[in-house]
Amino acid sequence: MRRIAAWIFLAAAVIVAAGGVVFGPWDHDGGAYLLRGAYVAEGLRPYIDYPSIYLPLVDVLTAAVAWLPSRLAIAILLPIAWIFAVCAATVVLGHIITHDLESSLFLGGFYALFATANGGNHLTLEHGVALFGILAFAAAFGGRLSLAAFFAACATLSKQNGVLVFLPLIPLMTRRDAGRMIAAAAVPFLLVAIWIRDLPALFHSCVSQLITYSRQPALSPPLSTEFGRSPETVILFAIVIVAVFVARSRAVAWTALICAILELMPRLVRNYPHYTINLWPFIALILALAMPRLRVLFNTFALIALVLVLGRSQWQTPSRLLTVFKAAADRVAEVTPPNEPVRQYGAEPIIEFLANRNEDVINKRVEAVFGPRWDGSNMYSTPPSSSATVVIIDRGQPWIRDVFRDVRSRGFVVVGQFGRIWIFRTRPTPPARPAAPL
Repeated sequence: MRRIAAWIFLAAAVIVAAGGVVFGPWDHDGGAYLLRGAYVAEGLRPYIDYPSIYLPLVDVLTAAVAWLPSRLAIAILLPIAWIFAVCAATVVLGHIITHDLESSLFLGGFYALFATANGGNHLTLEHGVALFGILAFAAAFGGRLSLAAFFAACATLSKQNGVLVFLPLIPLMTRRDAGRMIAAAAVPFLLVAIWIRDLPALFHSCVSQLITYSRQPALSPPLSTEFGRSPETVILFAIVIVAVFVARSRAVAWTALICAILELMPRLVRNYPHYTINLWPFIALILALAMPRLRVLFNTFALIALVLVLGRSQWQTPSRLLTVFKAAADRVAEVTPPNEPVRQYGAEPIIEFLANRNEDVINKRVEAVFGPRWDGSNMYSTPPSSSATVVIIDRGQPWIRDVFRDVRSRGFVVVGQFGRIWIFRTRPTPPARPAAPL
């Protein structure tokens, strides 16, 4: 009976997460990473051909599915696939450590709720950190430390703070393991270096410009509002702290807790809920190590969390993705020839991705894309080309009226409107008058 309940919980949690992908609050980050993956599939490279301040593995993995015929299917199924993959990996990690399938199923299912509660219902780099971090710990406790180091390197290449995944591996290794682990970890870094070929550009973007970005003020609520935003996340943190004191492999558990605290620090600077997903590998590891003593507490809490997440779900019906963005993208694709670009004054790259069209200016200034306010302002220093489709997303930005005025003065006319999204093309050129007879 308990095993059936565990499978039902896992299935219910994944269904809730899938519903959040389709109907949950939309985050423009999802469209940005989808579009960057499409650029990689076209042969473009981050730091050289398009701006980025993060390491590129998630862009590469997104590019691997960009060939699929339906861009809408990619936008929906890829985040679901990430969530499902992390759930499955968590079940494997839990079973390797506890040999208790039911508790492992509850632990795996909770990730789906954890991601849903913390903004993981879109494509985000944090899913890469979570998946490869869990795989690294599973490999380490399975006695394959070289493979663990390889996965830890993949976590780092998903986002820079994934480097913390290496730390809980240290108490598990011996001096003989060190050389093999370093060699295994070097492989993915070497492959990225061969692909990028411009290491100074990579270093400048992923270190110098990332530091500049982190120093910018963020318009986000204080972390003190976390309990009202996601009470199950706060309760989980309390359970994790208790779990450290009763966990096996105390050195590993305490190291994982320190890493989790360090992973939480970016939220003190820029309070984006999806940053919390970076904590998951360390949380899952601690809970698995403490599961024999906390099994009943955690399983009960997981069921309560399912009710809390469902009751607080801010699902938007009809879905903005399936209606507004899809409709706008269809119109953009209809009026824009495949070889012509799209100039967007706004912050919804999902439109270009779904329309399968490139941006007018791909290699923008990093500070324009990764600024304190990514609302479409200061993105361009030149007027739009007459061959481009112009998309304006009007959210009441103070500069938007000037954009409307300028675009119209250049001969663009409205060819579609979807909510606050306006689509412009230039007026068709009238045919030349026939020459007067001699």
